[in-house]
Amino acid sequence: MKAQARHFSTPETLALHHLSTAQSGIWFAQKLAPLNPCFNIGKYIEIEGPVDRLQFCKAVHQALATLDAAHLRFSELDDGPRQYLSSDAGYEIQLVDLRAEVNPRSAAQTWMYSDLSIVFDLTGGPLYRVALIQVEDARFYWYLAAHHLIIDAYAAVLLSRRVAEIYSNLAAGRSIEPEQRLSCLALLDEERNYRESEQYGRDRKYWLSQHVKPTSPVTLSGRPPRLSERVVHSSGLLPLTTAKGLREAPATLWNLPAGPGASLAAVMMASTAIFLHLATGLDDIVLGMPVLARSGPGQRRIIGTAANMVFPRITIGPADTIVGIMRNAGHRMREALRHQRFPASDLRRELGLNSADPEIAGTVVNFIPLADDLRFADCIPSPRRWTSCHVASNLFEGCV
Repeated sequence: MKAQARHFSTPETLALHHLSTAQSGIWFAQKLAPLNPCFNIGKYIEIEGPVDRLQFCKAVHQALATLDAAHLRFSELDDGPRQYLSSDAGYEIQLVDLRAEVNPRSAAQTWMYSDLSIVFDLTGGPLYRVALIQVEDARFYWYLAAHHLIIDAYAAVLLSRRVAEIYSNLAAGRSIEPEQRLSCLALLDEERNYRESEQYGRDRKYWLSQHVKPTSPVTLSGRPPRLSERVVHSSGLLPLTTAKGLREAPATLWNLPAGPGASLAAVMMASTAIFLHLATGLDDIVLGMPVLARSGPGQRRIIGTAANMVFPRITIGPADTIVGIMRNAGHRMREALRHQRFPASDLRRELGLNSADPEIAGTVVNFIPLADDLRFADCIPSPRRWTSCHVASNLFEGCV
């Protein structure tokens, strides 16, 4: 099934754009490992109910047809890569029926993991793949794989919400209102403005002050971190009472002020630092923390790639208490969020690190609120997400 595409620049009338700092880092890292699928991001949503496959395909097509990021194409010139918006003839959604399998759900997982391992051709066409997989008469998996050059995890949530909105409207016979959303290319203008601002200088000064004393990346293996060539997925569920206790602990037990530093994410950040301290004996822990790196409501509505990595530093001494470590972690997290737009690649350059040097942080804690407000008409969704870019501890808040 094909969709009508928007009319963008054609190869004869290209409007070429430089890549953002985030995109450039991804581009060159992928070029150094052309067969590595580590920059594929994948997610799926399990949908329980009688999904109308035709209407669902229409909803996905309509969302993608009006999404600039889905039409981004890349070209390699003598002086570096460029991106442009292409006018596509159409694109296909794979409809996969696995109901006849002995274990349809397991077969679906195998199918998706296999697809996620397929490397995208950066200059050869669409950098995403979509499938609707049926595992029971009234149970489907909506699967999306995309290269990190065009979207980040936050943007994937925005796309999911848009598809759910369109599908629900189609199912109810309502008209589809056009979205008021900036193009992903607006992120390039935002980055140029940021680099010329005083905030860039303040952010640079902060992060250099945090990393005056270099540390080796802390990992459980004791070996430097490196990009994996495959996804190793392991998950577990916290009982609701435990999750509730963790959310309430900063305020009720430790009397921490409200805000990002008193959140479940801060609790997990501190807990990871404590665990690494106990496992390795090191008292100076630098953790990686993915952030949106978007300013203002307009930027936060853009579907594209803007995510950055920041590196809060947590020290743990022999006299420190749990409450003290939590307070310190919360303070570092609040500071990191205030300075979250300083590119990780700029920090590496300022610290004199090159491509052969290891990552600044050996362990990444990625706190991802799930889009638990999704509704596909009368069908009940359960969002799931994988990551394959880094060795990371991913904490999903909500139904997993």
